Amino acid sequence: MLYATLKNKNWGKEISFWGITNSEVSHVSGEGAKKGAKKGAKSKEIEQRVEAVYREICKNPSVKNVELEALVGATKRQIESDLKTLQDTGRIHREDGNRKGRWIID
Repeated sequence: MLYATLKNKNWGKEISFWGITNSEVSHVSGEGAKKGAKKGAKSKEIEQRVEAVYREICKNPSVKNVELEALVGATKRQIESDLKTLQDTGRIHREDGNRKGRWIID
């Protein structure tokens, strides 16, 4: 059997394969399956965090972002992203401004 390793100089990734076609390359190297599993686990993690933020807002509509960070255990940027996701999907919206406002559950 023939074994070869190619180095992609543009991306710095090595691809090991036994065949010639791209389908054989991705099948043998297994990189696609590994990345897909990581991506799926990551998106599930994000969905769980968004739901945790939503539950905390349901409990206390006037909760601050800093409090959400502590309650959910996420960073400021993650909380902002989760709140934007909830707003974009129409589940919540903000009333009476940023400082003394509160979240309204839609």
